[in-house]
Amino acid sequence: MNKFKYFKLIKEKLSIIILITICSIIISTIATLFFIDPTYESKISVIIGPNQSISDDYSSYQSSYDIVMYQKMVKTYSELLTSKIVLQDVIENTGLDLNLESLASMIQIKTTTESEFINITVEDKIPEVTTLVANQLALSLKNISSEIRGVDNVILVDTAPIPEKPTKPNIIINITLSFILGLIFSISLVVLINYLDQRIKDKDELKELINLPILGEIPNFSSINTNNEDNYLFANASPKSLPTEAINILRTNLQFCNVNSDLKKILFTSSSPSEGKSTLISNLGISMALTNKKVIIIDCDMRKPKIHRLFSLSNIIGLSHILSNQAELEECLQSSKIDNLSILTAGVIPPNPSELISSNGMKMLLDRLSSKFDFILIDSPPLPLVADSQVLSTFVDGTVIVTKLGYTTKSALINTKEILDGLNTNVIGVLLNNSPIKSSSNYYYKE
Repeated sequence: MNKFKYFKLIKEKLSIIILITICSIIISTIATLFFIDPTYESKISVIIGPNQSISDDYSSYQSSYDIVMYQKMVKTYSELLTSKIVLQDVIENTGLDLNLESLASMIQIKTTTESEFINITVEDKIPEVTTLVANQLALSLKNISSEIRGVDNVILVDTAPIPEKPTKPNIIINITLSFILGLIFSISLVVLINYLDQRIKDKDELKELINLPILGEIPNFSSINTNNEDNYLFANASPKSLPTEAINILRTNLQFCNVNSDLKKILFTSSSPSEGKSTLISNLGISMALTNKKVIIIDCDMRKPKIHRLFSLSNIIGLSHILSNQAELEECLQSSKIDNLSILTAGVIPPNPSELISSNGMKMLLDRLSSKFDFILIDSPPLPLVADSQVLSTFVDGTVIVTKLGYTTKSALINTKEILDGLNTNVIGVLLNNSPIKSSSNYYYKE
């Protein structure tokens, strides 16, 4: 996936990304305000100055200590601050119910190599405790260092005041971090789901998978099917609608394909069930018939026939009866109530549909119909599932693969194409169902 596709994906899923990010900010805010106890800080600084003897005689050697020696001593005094003897002295003088480990965890020591300062920070949930410990810690360091080293060179710079506001949690920092993390997580989640989702989502993705022309892009017609009819034929009921115009474009493209080759018998198949073959082939038949072309639609899906329901016709007699020599063609042909459009339903479901479809009688029937009709449109089962469509593809002049965006998987489509290539059949192209509608087109064709 190139960077443009990532941008397109983020744009398409922007609402989900925003929702997850907002949820992250809300959760962080609630946790900060109601579930995280505030922490206070008290700070105090001491200076490690020149060694001063307890006796006046030792003070004469004061000038022999330079700044470099002071800086070296800072590390020693920093370690002394968190030593057992100093911490124990703090506990005894403050009277706090603390052990050495908990007291040490409250203390942070910071020093620099460029000065003699030791900065002490004490953290706790009670502000008075932080102040008490910080001040006593500096005082204990001064007293104990004087006892151990015999010199009083710890200078108390200031005293720690009682903090008025907590330093943690910082709601601004937490919200900023939650925004960044929520944004990263939501984008990563969207990209991961898109990667794991093997459904074909747009025509660019389809073009990358198989090198076939796109014959048409049929938008979802549920918006114009106000009564939610199962047998809704929009090419007849809504002749000025966007789906009908898309069907007319498909019809034109197929007629252009017919210029360079004798394209009469056209098989419509798909990679999986419920991709809209029957509905699209029925509306295409209507569109072709309205241009004064003699058209017949044959329902070769003898397992789950649907054409008869779309046209509200009887399925008592049909293709299965012709192929099993139980009826003649003339007995089975039915009128669609649309001029120039005839229907041959599947008939009663036989126990051996594959044998009937692959019989010589089927091939002879198609040849016979070719002399009577300008176009023969054949509805068939999904190609990878049963052998019927695979056999039919060798009997016709061309095959169209119906693909439903957001439904058909990449592996299923590739498998379908590979099967047809292996049969050395003429694959005319792909018909996209459930294609997104461009706003400009919707405005132009709106009734």
